[in-house]
Amino acid sequence: MSVPEGRSYQSTPEVSLDWISKAWSLFTQRATSWIGTMFLFAVAVWVLELIIIVPTGLLGAMQNSAARSNPGSMGPWAIFSLLAPAQLGVFFLLGIALSGGMYIVLGGILKMALKQVRGEEIALADILSVGDVAMPLFVSGLIISIVGSLAMQVFVLPGIVVYALLMFTPLLIVDQKLGAIDAIKASVDMLKSQWLMASVFFFVSYLVACLGAILCGIGMLATFPVFLISIAYGYWTFTGSTMSVAGQPNYGVAQPGVWPPPPGAGNAASFGQTGAGPAFGQTPSAPASTPDQTGAWPPAQPAPEPPQQQPGAWPPTQSGAPAEPPAAPSPSEWPAQTTPPPFGQTPPEDPNRPLGGS
Repeated sequence: MSVPEGRSYQSTPEVSLDWISKAWSLFTQRATSWIGTMFLFAVAVWVLELIIIVPTGLLGAMQNSAARSNPGSMGPWAIFSLLAPAQLGVFFLLGIALSGGMYIVLGGILKMALKQVRGEEIALADILSVGDVAMPLFVSGLIISIVGSLAMQVFVLPGIVVYALLMFTPLLIVDQKLGAIDAIKASVDMLKSQWLMASVFFFVSYLVACLGAILCGIGMLATFPVFLISIAYGYWTFTGSTMSVAGQPNYGVAQPGVWPPPPGAGNAASFGQTGAGPAFGQTPSAPASTPDQTGAWPPAQPAPEPPQQQPGAWPPTQSGAPAEPPAAPSPSEWPAQTTPPPFGQTPPEDPNRPLGGS
């Protein structure tokens, strides 16, 4: 993940309820596209329910009524009469299969949400662009639905934790092309250290999505996209704008002007320098050329110019080797000495003597 100049690296992404407000802001930017997408998604779910669940339930009820009026009759649908007292189990299995199919469509919608989070253009065709990962999405949908439903049967809270830890699974499949099992493991690894906050986020965001059902389900055309976009935003927060190893945050390369360097950068550059430094105890080799210091802090200072010789200045400017001291004068260059007059005689007049002196 690249870090803008002047900012620091975030070592560990954190789950935050702020993802919901970010998702709402993104939704309002493309509200028309999202409402249309959710409308088609709702129609697809409704049609699948009509095709799979409604006929099966009606046939089971009809066979149960016929078996009661004529207990000895056995037909191809007699299995439903045997299961009639426990038709919830049949609907449970059909619901699991339906969830697996819905995960394919859900993966396409999450891919669309991730593209908007990354600043890319989105279109309705994005939902149909997951054909290459349809099988991993279907398998992961079956596994998550079974595990989550069983956890819900034990208690509501374990079910919420399971769904929260696995919420990145479809995105890991459509974005990083992972298999179903690998994506499930990677999602758990990314969120297990923050399982409590992840559970709180999932519960609150899903509750917001369900609030849209108050107005005959029409409100879910807006609230359900916010729920999915918030998950995509959280996934992007953990993985960044570039693909990363599943379960590990992607810090990217060291950025000029950012200190300290990201974890795993090896022999990072010294403060104010770019490039890798030598190992401990080794002498750095001279660079072949001056490296580009763009963005480094503090900036490189130009070499100072030598001072210029000033006339009359002392001592003179030293440049290169130190100058030799001046040679002592020879006796012939000494000043002339005058012989003093004999004792008791007046010395001759000094022409330089000021007037009035004694």
